[in-house]
Amino acid sequence: MFPYISLWWINIYMTGLGIVVALVTFICISRYFCRKYSIQFWRLFYRLPRAIILMYACGSYVHFVLRDWLFPTSRQQILSLISPYGYKFHFIGIILGLGIAIRLFFKEIKRLENKKVYSDVMFFAMTGALIPLGLFLLLGDDFIGKSTNSLRGVQALQSESALNKFSAVYPIWLVLSIGAAIVYASMAIRKRITKQMGIGFLGFVYLLIVLNIVLLYQQYPRYGIIPFWEYTLDIKQYVSILAMAICFRVYRKRKKEKQQ
Repeated sequence: MFPYISLWWINIYMTGLGIVVALVTFICISRYFCRKYSIQFWRLFYRLPRAIILMYACGSYVHFVLRDWLFPTSRQQILSLISPYGYKFHFIGIILGLGIAIRLFFKEIKRLENKKVYSDVMFFAMTGALIPLGLFLLLGDDFIGKSTNSLRGVQALQSESALNKFSAVYPIWLVLSIGAAIVYASMAIRKRITKQMGIGFLGFVYLLIVLNIVLLYQQYPRYGIIPFWEYTLDIKQYVSILAMAICFRVYRKRKKEKQQ
């Protein structure tokens, strides 16, 4: 829609800027909650590069496997795996990498109460980071919603925008920002009322529901398609539903451990 801004001779692209802003937001929110709950922020911060590398590597590799083959066979394919150009990262790989990083992080923590506190910090930091990220993705041209002729669609604001190929598209990333804000606020209110720690993984379930709604209206190559009313489900929905089940199971398990 508005893919970049020009600063002197440099073009700053909205998608890349949004990722940077989201990362800074994550760090600021996690630092605030770590101070609030008197836990070590640096324990989380020093593991952040590992999480980024895992999401990057898994997201790029899954995209490559679905598009090409199991292993790269040429120099060009190897470069496409390690290059961020075009943001060729698949949602499944990102979820997988994030899941591995979270599991490794919690394996290093022994006390149940600390696990609950860190899960809440992670949830609020990730959800808060998605709010500005969605707005930047809305402006960018790298991830586009399905075309529409309804009044809910948005159009290009620059002549160079890829949205000029369509009359209008669904503003799906605005839905992500609003949905993330609603989930963040509702879980914060719940936490304030119940004074309960360890609701982070339940919050992830609600956040994944929002992401599933967004994915239904996104343009992308689909694999393993199943028609569902007027929508099309594919491998992204299957994996996110599995992730929801795992998050809910972890939440229930830790809640039961506290009651025993």
